[in-house]
Amino acid sequence: MPFSCGLLWRGDISIHSEKEETIAIPLSRITLTAILGGCTVFLCLGLWLLSNAHTLAILEALLAFSFGGADAVISALLLYYFGRMLLDSSPGLLISPEGIVDNTTPMAAGPVPWEEITKITVSQVDSPVDRESFGSLLFLVIHIRHPRRYLERGNALERMVHRWNYGWYGTPVRLSSIALKIKFDELKRIVQENFDKYRRA
Repeated sequence: MPFSCGLLWRGDISIHSEKEETIAIPLSRITLTAILGGCTVFLCLGLWLLSNAHTLAILEALLAFSFGGADAVISALLLYYFGRMLLDSSPGLLISPEGIVDNTTPMAAGPVPWEEITKITVSQVDSPVDRESFGSLLFLVIHIRHPRRYLERGNALERMVHRWNYGWYGTPVRLSSIALKIKFDELKRIVQENFDKYRRA
């Protein structure tokens, strides 16, 4: 991680004690554990469909095999990536005078200097099932000057996700508070304040 510092703790957020502050927002182990539990349930469901497909009629067997296979593969990938996050001792988000280090999701962007960022906006993704019960997911959309540099980071799956984000939002960098020990409004305030502060420095 390129931004190193000595840290003091204030609640869930650690703050650098010297002239320039560095803020480290930790990952929420409770949230990550809950996500892993959900992934495990879906993996078991996918494996159950695969193991019972041969007992069904041809069309039903094909559907069970297709959905079960896709479910098992996706769940296994999510278990791997979120399990890796759970074991990672690094902060979920590091904010320093140099920029941010994004570790908020399994496909996070990594280091992003302030000079790369042009503006910060908010995107909202509504639940496709029940908007009233599940609410909306909010993301900070980090618009950057040279997106191609970030599109090629990571392995093939990570690059695919970065390109998907770029196609939908015009940038491969988005910050979520889902796996962080912080509310979205507070995350938005801290990131925007530091962007306003350091981009003028």
